[in-house]
Amino acid sequence: MLTDDGVPVEAVYEPCTRRSGSRGAAPADTAAEGSAPGPADTTAIVVAHGFTGAVDRPGVRRAARVFARHAAVVTFSFRGHGRSGGRSTVG
Repeated sequence: MLTDDGVPVEAVYEPCTRRSGSRGAAPADTAAEGSAPGPADTTAIVVAHGFTGAVDRPGVRRAARVFARHAAVVTFSFRGHGRSGGRSTVG
């Protein structure tokens, strides 16, 4: 993913893992044709890491897996963290 000023930002997309028949809506690929989208089809959760973190930290990955049971999840590393380019704008 690139920022408006061209800096590459490391990001990971995790689709919703809710199974058909589970409480709530099914993921988009299992929803009946013509049915209205449910929360799992239209909701995305964005997980931002802490001050010294990155997208590949175990706690961030664990949180993303848990949240993916309910909705799609996007995690990313801020500038200057993980594999993202640029310089950190903090400190």
